Amino acid sequence: MLLTGPKIASLVASGELQITPFNPDNVNPASYDVTLGEEIKVFSPESFPLRVRGSNPVITVHLAKGEEMVLQPGVGYLMHTAEVIGDPGVKYAVQINGKSSLGRVFISIHSTAGFGDPGFCGQYTLEVFCLHPVVIEGGMRIGQALFMETRGEPLSYALTGKYQGQKGATVGLGIETAKEINPGV
Repeated sequence: MLLTGPKIASLVASGELQITPFNPDNVNPASYDVTLGEEIKVFSPESFPLRVRGSNPVITVHLAKGEEMVLQPGVGYLMHTAEVIGDPGVKYAVQINGKSSLGRVFISIHSTAGFGDPGFCGQYTLEVFCLHPVVIEGGMRIGQALFMETRGEPLSYALTGKYQGQKGATVGLGIETAKEINPGV
């Protein structure tokens, strides 16, 4: 069962769902708009070919709210939601989808990992890529969170999930190293 926007807001108010920070203006009829967090990671040229297991060095960019950056085609960007989203009651699954306005300029915000199991709590990592050069802005609305009530006895992601409590853009299985650069248009 998909939750309506007003139901999402009431569950956040009661503490049954966590969306931090929560902005009532981001509530939609059946979703909640999530915004772009400040950390962006890009695999550095010496990373290629990428390793599924092992070290993949990254360059970390910090994009402040309102600051602009040009996304380039052929580059994968690891970004994250500014919001920490959680389900302390282990009753809801979350699906993060791109906003249609981004799809219309050919930005995709995830290739495979847009799902959150019941019990997960953290910022969502986004696997962003584009077809054409596109200017994005720090703090912009980047996606929509859909909340679905589960049926049956769920297993809690909090007990077994390795990404539980993640903050920022998470690279994944390998050990990451970071280099700082300044973003710009």
